[in-house]
Amino acid sequence: LGLPAAGNAGGGLLQPSPAGPPYVIDSYHLDGFSVIDGSLADPAWTASQVSWTNTTLLTGKLNLTVRTFFTHTHLFVGVEVRGDTTATPQDFVEICFDSDHDATALPDPEDVKVRAKSTTAVDQYSIWYGDGTNWVQYADHSNLPNPWPTAFAADTEMSGIATYEFRIPIASVWGSVSPPAGDIAGFIVHGYDNSNDRHVWWPDKEAAGAAPVDDCDKPNTWGDIVCHASANYPDHLEY
Repeated sequence: LGLPAAGNAGGGLLQPSPAGPPYVIDSYHLDGFSVIDGSLADPAWTASQVSWTNTTLLTGKLNLTVRTFFTHTHLFVGVEVRGDTTATPQDFVEICFDSDHDATALPDPEDVKVRAKSTTAVDQYSIWYGDGTNWVQYADHSNLPNPWPTAFAADTEMSGIATYEFRIPIASVWGSVSPPAGDIAGFIVHGYDNSNDRHVWWPDKEAAGAAPVDDCDKPNTWGDIVCHASANYPDHLEY
């Protein structure tokens, strides 16, 4: 897929974000991406504007590589779960954003979590928002869960390793449809490999078992994602 091996924080055509701490990933503007199929095969994922980072856990049992870029309207996140080579319905990756960057101890209403399941069917994902105490799953006016707002999308594929793709509205990431350059949001990635019963997070953490302490529930443990151009008025990074 054009990336260095996990644990290598440089090289390739992409913009590397150094391994933490501190845990920060930079995001740059790139237009022309349209396909969410979970495969990370679209040429956009290897463009020079795409930034990436990875976990550097010593056990090597499970690691994440995370890529990101944004368009005028959406942030795109691609995740590889290195070490997960067997697809099961219980596998997932979830990503969370703290749009006002207040790093509260518990999820608040400005926080959003999106989970993609291990399936090749597009839009098999779930959305949660914080309520000041916990996560509340998104529901429409009839209280049916997961009405799949069209602004969001996620998908996954297994081809040697598990790969996941997400499309998130800009306002759900940085709190505005036109965030200024340098705007910062809290950010975390959590992957689960059911066949080996292991979890991995960026910022770096790993655990075994189906119900570990989940850092996604603690925004004050998250890393950061930085907007490196205005979403509506990008700088010279637009080609």
